[in-house]
Amino acid sequence: MAIWKDKFIKPNKYSRPQTKLTAVRKIVMHWTANFGATANGHYNYFNTLSGRYASAHLFVDKIEALCIVPLNEITYHANDGTYKGVPELKPNANFLSIGIELCVEKDGSFHPDTLKRAMQVAFELCEIYKLDPLTDIVRHYDVTHKSCPSPWVQNASLFTGFKNDVKKLATPKPVVAVDPHKNHSAIAGKSVVQYDKMASFVKSINPKAVDIDAIAKAFVTVGEKYGIRGDVAFCQAIIETSWFKFDGGTAVTPDQHNYCGMGVTQKGLKGSSFATVSEGVTGHIQHLFGYASKAVLPTGEKLLDPRFHLVTRGIAPHWEDLSNRWAMNADYGKHILALYKQLGEFKYVAPKPVVAVVAKPTPAPAPVAKPVVAPKPVAKPKSHTVKQGETFYSISKKYGMTSDELQKLNPRVKSGELQIGDVIHLISIPVSVAPKPKPKPVTKPTIKKLSFHRTLAKGSKGNDVKALQEALNKLNFKVGIVDGSFGSKTEDAVMRFQKVYLSGEVDGLAGKNTISKINNLLK
Repeated sequence: MAIWKDKFIKPNKYSRPQTKLTAVRKIVMHWTANFGATANGHYNYFNTLSGRYASAHLFVDKIEALCIVPLNEITYHANDGTYKGVPELKPNANFLSIGIELCVEKDGSFHPDTLKRAMQVAFELCEIYKLDPLTDIVRHYDVTHKSCPSPWVQNASLFTGFKNDVKKLATPKPVVAVDPHKNHSAIAGKSVVQYDKMASFVKSINPKAVDIDAIAKAFVTVGEKYGIRGDVAFCQAIIETSWFKFDGGTAVTPDQHNYCGMGVTQKGLKGSSFATVSEGVTGHIQHLFGYASKAVLPTGEKLLDPRFHLVTRGIAPHWEDLSNRWAMNADYGKHILALYKQLGEFKYVAPKPVVAVVAKPTPAPAPVAKPVVAPKPVAKPKSHTVKQGETFYSISKKYGMTSDELQKLNPRVKSGELQIGDVIHLISIPVSVAPKPKPKPVTKPTIKKLSFHRTLAKGSKGNDVKALQEALNKLNFKVGIVDGSFGSKTEDAVMRFQKVYLSGEVDGLAGKNTISKINNLLK
């Protein structure tokens, strides 16, 4: 746990331009030269700074250490004047280092507690960025020859002693052989979650998901045939299709039945297409089978995966192993498993079977039976002639069928080779002409989009925190009680959300990017 407290100043061009650091090669030590001023006092000063460019990442006094600018952003602390040394920080030290300011007592000295706390801060930074305290902690003086920190310029031995004390905080750690696959989750296995719960999970976010019941069932049944975890693969499909909305930059469309981005090797490509839901899911499961196993396909199974030959067989037996392989994302496997955890926590009550109750006969006068004239059944047409622009998918929806059913009736016709004038066979089902009762509208609770503009963090309170909690609950990132107080459970829910949707920004803060992504999912 960091021994400093994050208390970030407002973005502004003079003290926090929000420009990202290029790298962290050194830690640069400063003194504030502001006798008697505290770390919080400097926070207040830089929070409203204008007219001059100045700032640092951390301010340390005898009471506390405050980080006023995120450690992945630059500050204006060490690029004044001409370089005299530290070649690793050329051409601009602000882009390559983190600055620590030591607060000064009224008599111009450093309080012992300030120095002790600064040692702990510097040590933790060295641990994070893999730096050597003896060579990678430098003075502002070493960079530009400015007399800062003045006491350590006048007496260099004090600075040397500080670095030695930081070095002493590091204790040798025993080298333990680590199994890279320990606690990893295998791709092979039997589904645990039922397909009806899987479908309901998607509907809670995307009620209009096309063919979702058939898709969920196919992942379980096809996965069982290949010995692959179909329920986890379904979560991978949710990520690849953006909750089966097929938006978010993908060129794949629902009628392609491509649920894993297969063949989409760069943005804008439509990738592979499959004739039916079953074939699309089978292609996905076969690709996972290739990664996880060296075995041959199950008996009687036809290879539908067009990229199966490109996989090094058995190279990725765990979901975590798909990272930087299936997708160029170091946390891709973790994202899949994080979403699977959300699926497991999803509250779903399976419908209870209806039990017929036979009432005891009660003597009653025999009613006079009236003749009942049954409505004449109306049969669907037995065939359909293909028109311009029609596909298997659009034809099946026109007649209330699934694309799988239509394909079975026309085994010799391939979905991607339909020609204008082709005759497609249909199912002829008697349909009653009696009007169907209209279902009563069900009023669903609506969650308004988040409209606040401040960054929420642990300790924040108010209606905007309450709105954030309600939105996270709606998206199945449970926070517990919605009380308007940003506590540990809310922070944990935000971090779980960020791990799935914003892997590069997992900090537990509900900032601009996090709120924007939540609002997109609340559509």
